[in-house]
Amino acid sequence: MSDDVVIRFDGVTKYYVLDHLWAFGVKNVILHLPTYLRERRERARFCALSDVSFEVRKGECFGVIGRNGSGKSTTLGLVAGVLRPTAGAVETRGHICPLLELGAGFHHELTGRDNILLNGVLLGMTAEGLLGPFIVGISRSLPGWAFGSFMSQGFIPIINGSNQAIWQSKVPPGIQGRVFATRRMIAQFSFPIAVLFAGPLADRVFEPAMRAGEAAAATFGPLVGTGPGAGMALMVAASGLIGAAIGLAGYLIPAIRNVEDILPDFDAVAPAPVVAEVAIDPQAVA
Repeated sequence: MSDDVVIRFDGVTKYYVLDHLWAFGVKNVILHLPTYLRERRERARFCALSDVSFEVRKGECFGVIGRNGSGKSTTLGLVAGVLRPTAGAVETRGHICPLLELGAGFHHELTGRDNILLNGVLLGMTAEGLLGPFIVGISRSLPGWAFGSFMSQGFIPIINGSNQAIWQSKVPPGIQGRVFATRRMIAQFSFPIAVLFAGPLADRVFEPAMRAGEAAAATFGPLVGTGPGAGMALMVAASGLIGAAIGLAGYLIPAIRNVEDILPDFDAVAPAPVVAEVAIDPQAVA
């Protein structure tokens, strides 16, 4: 390799054994369980790169552009040294500082719109529940409460923004005002109901159950402590776990998981034909 060449691919081919889908997480396996089981049995292979050769010289800016599954991340992984080619050679010169697939958990096999739903809403709810209320509930000091509150507030805009994008793509503009107002009214109506239930639950159920010597205190005491305030801490932690469970459950319900395919975008629906009625005066015709 000449001195001015910093990256060189020579006939690089990269195959993935498709039963390694576990590398992309449990969510991917759940969403594609039949495919995962079939490919694991057949040990099928996916060719991400086939006989790719190029050189990048000093001072050049080099980018890889392509559709999903075209091998962009594989190319960067080979450059960074985190992957090895199935065939061919990859040579680099100098120091490599990789920033691979920087994003909010986007899935490489899904469209951008699918990613809005699966990651922005469902995965956002899961992360917000586990890193927000759950952390606040089990923490017993200011740094833990601050961290949990920060993470919760950080994920809420992602959830709301992704959710709003889906609604705006499905609801015709002419009725969006009424639909969005109704949706927000239902959402806001849940807050006073939650307050009405939270107070009695804390005073009459959770706080008494977390007093020293009670059965619940023996079970959950190591997690949230015992005595005054422990019951409310358990409530907050439980709300985080419930929120995370709801987010994960969305992946298991086809009506939610496939909502982008089930509900067409408002601009993709053909308008209904307009039938014009013309009244004919017999006397005028005569």
